[in-house]
Amino acid sequence: EKEISLFPSVYSDFFLYEGKELTTQELKEIQKKNAYAKSLALAYSYVAKKEYSVASLKKKLQAKKVLETQIQAIIQILLEQNLLNDQRFAEDIVEIYQMKNYGKNYIIKKLQDEGISTKIISSFHFDEEKEREKMEVLLPSFLRKFAKDNQHTKKEHLYREFLKLGYDSES
Repeated sequence: EKEISLFPSVYSDFFLYEGKELTTQELKEIQKKNAYAKSLALAYSYVAKKEYSVASLKKKLQAKKVLETQIQAIIQILLEQNLLNDQRFAEDIVEIYQMKNYGKNYIIKKLQDEGISTKIISSFHFDEEKEREKMEVLLPSFLRKFAKDNQHTKKEHLYREFLKLGYDSES
């Protein structure tokens, strides 16, 4: 006799009751369905806490050793329920990093790192004037940071700082 804990959906799918004897095949099927239910519950707990891209959720589930076939099914369910949406995720990323005064290149790299498609990334427009305005907001703090440097070194430091934050070298 073996005792296993089951998700309610698994319990009802197999019409289980106390004392029911199972074949080895039935037990394997129950364990497989229970593992899937556990993985689905895990995915729901992730998306309940924050927004994920399809790729980042997939990576998170892979790290938990969820089977690839289960991952695909789970992602499909979450997409159908609109709990997973790469466009919405990308919009959030762009808004967050623009508010933190990051430049276009940094934001695009962040989106690529999160597995966002080129099609979605190219749908965003980064206004050059707004990029310059963000640079002007950052400039005073950078000037204070490098105040003791000579003019040439200060220029190099400013250039590197703006590149690090994702601004174009021409800006």
